[in-house]
Amino acid sequence: MLFTCLFLFVTLNYIFNTGSEHVLLSFDTEIPDNNSIMLNLLSILDNNDIPATFFMTVDFAQKYPEMVDEVIQRNHEISCHTKNHFDLTNLDKEELLVQLEGCRLYFKNNHNVDVIGFRSPYRKINKDVFMALNKFKFSYDASLFSFWSFLYAKPTINEIYTSINLGFPLDDYILLEFLHLPPKTYFNLISVNKKYKSLSFHPHIIMEHSQEFNEFLNNSNGKFITHKDYLEMYNER
Repeated sequence: MLFTCLFLFVTLNYIFNTGSEHVLLSFDTEIPDNNSIMLNLLSILDNNDIPATFFMTVDFAQKYPEMVDEVIQRNHEISCHTKNHFDLTNLDKEELLVQLEGCRLYFKNNHNVDVIGFRSPYRKINKDVFMALNKFKFSYDASLFSFWSFLYAKPTINEIYTSINLGFPLDDYILLEFLHLPPKTYFNLISVNKKYKSLSFHPHIIMEHSQEFNEFLNNSNGKFITHKDYLEMYNER
């Protein structure tokens, strides 16, 4: 009954909302992902001519360096998702340095990429992490969900929020894996048009529903841009 009501509400919301102006897609890329999953995802993005931001761990990059190069060659953005996907709120300041600056240096030294963005593992972030991001000159953080951001420490750098609809963060791990939302309801929920929409996925989760994901992209309105491009556009205003 709950899912039926939710589905009807989302459908009506979708019909009566105007098109999105900007749509940001991001993918938290970690060890559960692999070459096959990534190539499938990159092919879908290519076929729809959509750029995306990949928040990537060094663990993944070291295991699949060829996939890092593929992401770069296809003109997607690479951002930092730490070195080892640890809960940063449990680390001291020296360990934070390893996880944050070590991530940036790895991509610069091994793939000649200047990483400017960050997303914290498990979305766990506090004042010390924000201070470290400033210290290491990251340009933006993307760890917070809109509306729920009051639960966190106040950002001290540019924050690119992940969108929420009906109180649900538009993230596939939360909705598909944790809440077990039916895929049809999930894709209707994230399809609701807004003037700004930022969606976050995990390749190994969303590619379990690759056909539905491709249909979602085919039917989406708005201009797809990376987090970096959105930040540059926002700062020009």
